[in-house]
Amino acid sequence: MIRLKFGDCFIRVDADFAKDHLEKTAKELKEETEGLKLAVDDTQKRMNKLKSTLYSKFGNSIQLEED
Repeated sequence: MIRLKFGDCFIRVDADFAKDHLEKTAKELKEETEGLKLAVDDTQKRMNKLKSTLYSKFGNSIQLEED
């Protein structure tokens, strides 16, 4: 028997259940991570497009780059 933590509790489960649970959780986290990476990439592309638009309008009189 293995103890798994659910919230503030520990529950005794067999090894097969624990393995299945960990695999399912890992898969869900991987999918969520991939979705977040896509969102970051999309946001970065939009930000670069907006920066280029602002630089073309205002030139170097604005500072958009982070320090």
